[in-house]
Amino acid sequence: MLGHSNEAVPTFSAKAWGCDDLYTAGGAALLPPDLSALQLRYHPAYIDPVHDTSASATAGLTTFVVLLVLAAFAPLLVHAWAQSASPERRHPPERGASPEKGAATASGGNQKSDDRTDLYGDALPPGATSRLGTSRFRHPGMSQRPRFLPNSHKLIVNGDSGVVIFDAETGKLLRRIPALGTFESSPDGTRFATLSSRYRRETGEHDTTLSVWKTESGKKLLEIKWTGPTSWVGQHLAFSPDGKTIATGSDTGKLRFWDLASKTELLSYRVMQDRITSVAFSPDGQTVAVAGGDGVALWRWLAGDAPQKLDAGRNGAVAATFSPDGKWLATASDEQRGIRVWNVATKQVVWRIEKADKGRYSHGLAFTPDSRLLAVPRPGIGVVLLEADTGKLARNLDAERGAWIVAVSSDGQLVAGLENTLTVWRLPTGEVLSSKFVRHAGPPRELEFTPDGKRVVTGSWDATARCWDAASGKPLHEMRHDQREVAAIAVSPSGKWAATAGLDYAVRLWNLQTGRQRFKLHGHADFATLPTNAVRFSPDEGQLLSFGVDFYLRAWDVRTGMAIKEYEIRPSGLEYEIRPSGLEYQRSEDGEIVRLGDTEVDSNSDAFLEVLSEAQFTHDGQYLLLNVKGAIHVFQTASGREVGMLKPDDFPHNFAVSADGNLLATVERRRLTDAGAAADPGGNRIKWFARVRNLATKKVLREIELPSAYGSKMAFSPDGKLLATTLHLRSADQKSKYRISIWDAVSGKEYARIDNSTNHVHGLAFSPDGQRLASSHHDTTVLIWDLEQFRLKN
Repeated sequence: MLGHSNEAVPTFSAKAWGCDDLYTAGGAALLPPDLSALQLRYHPAYIDPVHDTSASATAGLTTFVVLLVLAAFAPLLVHAWAQSASPERRHPPERGASPEKGAATASGGNQKSDDRTDLYGDALPPGATSRLGTSRFRHPGMSQRPRFLPNSHKLIVNGDSGVVIFDAETGKLLRRIPALGTFESSPDGTRFATLSSRYRRETGEHDTTLSVWKTESGKKLLEIKWTGPTSWVGQHLAFSPDGKTIATGSDTGKLRFWDLASKTELLSYRVMQDRITSVAFSPDGQTVAVAGGDGVALWRWLAGDAPQKLDAGRNGAVAATFSPDGKWLATASDEQRGIRVWNVATKQVVWRIEKADKGRYSHGLAFTPDSRLLAVPRPGIGVVLLEADTGKLARNLDAERGAWIVAVSSDGQLVAGLENTLTVWRLPTGEVLSSKFVRHAGPPRELEFTPDGKRVVTGSWDATARCWDAASGKPLHEMRHDQREVAAIAVSPSGKWAATAGLDYAVRLWNLQTGRQRFKLHGHADFATLPTNAVRFSPDEGQLLSFGVDFYLRAWDVRTGMAIKEYEIRPSGLEYEIRPSGLEYQRSEDGEIVRLGDTEVDSNSDAFLEVLSEAQFTHDGQYLLLNVKGAIHVFQTASGREVGMLKPDDFPHNFAVSADGNLLATVERRRLTDAGAAADPGGNRIKWFARVRNLATKKVLREIELPSAYGSKMAFSPDGKLLATTLHLRSADQKSKYRISIWDAVSGKEYARIDNSTNHVHGLAFSPDGQRLASSHHDTTVLIWDLEQFRLKN
């Protein structure tokens, strides 16, 4: 193995920071980028380099030709430049914006922040200078089934920020209503209901609230409350066809019917022994279909008959829906075990899709209005339309990210699919209406300004990195990986190159001037769903460092694509075995990870997430920092040796390193063990702190107790004087709000605050001058903020 070291790990001290320059003499010789010369341990030979044509040997001839053209057309070029630089043409109105408003600029000019619009004419939040991507067809935290409002092409969708209504043709947000909980729209679309639950620690029971809202105004019309043992509120809420009754199901298997006029319970019956996951009324309202862990039950509830059980397989069902004519009932188990369609009259299965069939199917089913077709979402693919009576394929509707749940408009002209984003198709033609807007299809996790502050590079769950104009939000380049997430990005010091590391086992080098790929290099393993990778250019940008969850550190020559060194990184105290594909782990039958090495692991436990939760290079590339099982390990990239370790008393969740390498900021959590200790308004018994340390001495310079919040991503300003953190605030009514707080790293005082309501923040980056902050969000957009507008008056 290249550069592998068996030397003893030295004790970390301030002196360790005075080591030799990166990759000095003594390292492995440069290796040519061909298919046989480089044999990296555990990995195949070097992946074919894809060269950027701008770096070819014909550069000299190209330059000569360009000079001739410039000489011939110099007068015309000068005239064109003068025209483009004139005040009237410098900032033309963006598409969708009125000529009076024009486009948002990086500095903000004299335009009021409340009047700003993005590239597509949609309003920006106060203090935001631009939006990268679009809010069209976007809603942060969309998690439940979208519904078309009757007799219109309007979509009503709910999620973490409440209920929103979109124009399905344009994706424009029409209305937002702060109503939270499991959601269902009334048959006539004039009302919708939400079902929410709050746990009472003192009694061990849950307070459940059923609320009905007016769709047009968002006014709450009525509220019904009850207390019980239910602990799981999911997709188990349905209006009767006449809109007068609502049925709710719980995880105890009990089905309740509520009369909305009198706000009283009409009937209560335990239909399932296991939890109820879906409730649907037949078109005549006489029968309800209940799906759950026991399977499927059809119950003529008004006739007083006993529920009739249908065999949905050993794993039960998660969803059930009637066709509009009442003839068919479609049921679904989990996405691995397929679909069944039943004849309601005979209670017999007409056709089915089983686990053995190729591809995955999801449970959010919908019939077309004529009952002829069943729309079935396929994660990662799109939507398939199947003949309701035979199950034969009628049509494929492809989407970039696929769909988990689906809805069909009342006229059968539009189909909406929802995964991380909303996709709308025009059914007769298959046209994707939502594809006209340039955006990420998944939340961007990584983002970085170019050194001149004029562009921003983002990396997303949708397997793409994108380069944007920071002032206008205009998309410049798309840089695509192979299907898997872009987990790390870096921009070179000159701004010429960008590096991306993906979960497709590839590290790629891109020319940011052209958006073209320069090299495709060996990537790193993908451990389960933990996208922990890091890339960094050396200060002279001659070399590129990469690290991933396979715990390998590599150095690459930027000019040639040749590998220089590879080190096997082994943090002290790591007990898990690392195999060629990364950490050894075992999945259960349902896909959950149950074992790491010889250790049994709960997939929801801290232990699972704490294996490797963060990896970063210092700005100069001399050190690699890893957060492994509650300790920050420091490695020297020139030797691959561990030179220091910090294990705080409180568990470090995330960290950031200042540009000069002197400061280490951590977000740490402390679990309250005293039974009498007070919890925060959301019932959380965890305290969160931001701590700033001298990285060499480990001394805590400043401690900031975060306000009843969850701290996630953080970033230092370029001069190290400011520290930005993201906060997840949860109130007593379980409503989530997100805040970006910028702290004075020296005094610990809050310098600025950006309350971003309900849009979860995934990443932060300061502009090179420290005057702006970019934040990436769950609705797939990035917002750029003018920090001066958010300064707090002390």
